[in-house]
Amino acid sequence: MITLAKLGRGEHVEFMPFDINHNTLTTFRDESDLKNIALWIKNIITEVVKERENLVPDYDCEVSLLAELLLEPILHPQYKKTVYVAKMPESVAELSKRVEKIVKPVRKMQEFAIGFSTQQRQWGRLSSLKTNKSYSHIMLSFWNKGTKALENCNLTIEAEDKRILFATTNVERGNSFVTNVISSLHTHVYDDHVSFHIETLNPHDSSLLDSFYIYVPHSITSTKLLWKLSSKTFRTEGEIGIEVKPEYMVHYVENVEKAGTEVIEDYVVAE
Repeated sequence: MITLAKLGRGEHVEFMPFDINHNTLTTFRDESDLKNIALWIKNIITEVVKERENLVPDYDCEVSLLAELLLEPILHPQYKKTVYVAKMPESVAELSKRVEKIVKPVRKMQEFAIGFSTQQRQWGRLSSLKTNKSYSHIMLSFWNKGTKALENCNLTIEAEDKRILFATTNVERGNSFVTNVISSLHTHVYDDHVSFHIETLNPHDSSLLDSFYIYVPHSITSTKLLWKLSSKTFRTEGEIGIEVKPEYMVHYVENVEKAGTEVIEDYVVAE
């Protein structure tokens, strides 16, 4: 608190009817020197603000995103875009012919190898694994910014847009994802959220959480991951902004009836 008091002639600070901290006492002899008074008040306020900014709270934390091992919070999911045309563009048709010439002999060799023995036939069935590249890899960093340890932490991640899905992997067999054993028994991935349990995180330490995958529909260009932390002595929440820049694998199909339309679906690649 800053107090300004005007003393009359012959009055001294010692005679004032209340205590004053003389360590911060400043007197102005000339009451018309308002500039000095204003500067004095400004300096005191500046010092108080600096002291408060330098204070580190006992409990504070931050959850940040490392998207696809990049430092920028941008996802690049891939989708297959089928474009229907009345007539195939000449450049695309020529490219398709060249690719077919290369792929055809390779395909015949694969068919021969798969049918060569029972063991190879079994390998052919195992190779039915597929990777859904429309799912993006996510890694999160959990940082204790406070001066005290965070104990018995339960961290929950969910998407602001409920159309976004979570998964432990982007590898499929048939119509379902392959079960992925996550490195920590304290991580649980569900369709609509992910939960982590951290026993202890010391002050100023950070930890990389188990990675997972999220599916973002192609119509979404930006979204947020919402996180909530509940620990033994501290609760807080926050959000992580994410930009989405989808990539499209374009496939042209000749179809007079559907010409001018396009279909966007997941981009799935056989292993």
